[in-house]
Amino acid sequence: MVSQQVLWATSPVILSLGLNLVNRQRELIAIKNKLEQKIALEDLNNRRLNHLEMQFTQWQGEQEAQVPRGQAFSQRLEALEHHLAQGLNHSSPTPAATSPSPVETLDSDGIKQLMAEVQTLLASIHPQTPDDSI
Repeated sequence: MVSQQVLWATSPVILSLGLNLVNRQRELIAIKNKLEQKIALEDLNNRRLNHLEMQFTQWQGEQEAQVPRGQAFSQRLEALEHHLAQGLNHSSPTPAATSPSPVETLDSDGIKQLMAEVQTLLASIHPQTPDDSI
């Protein structure tokens, strides 16, 4: 009779301890799953960040490569402006003009050639993409 009373008295404690153990196991599994998800998300974000860094480095290299072309274009435009300014200065009415001005010596083919050079330089600095044509 005493052992039955001990069993009845200890059974709620034993059940509580068992449920506590089961709940702790479930909580540990849930924490482990959340941790794995966070690690996977962090790994994905790191891969994306590395990819973006590579793209940025590549883009930066492309931009740096275009700087000399832009400088060359600026120098050519300055030379063209200077050439045209000289031509305009020489084309002012002077009674003793013996040689033709640089502008007068340019025929339509020369002007077309200069325009083609300017367009080529512009295209080399900023190549037209399908989005640019819209």
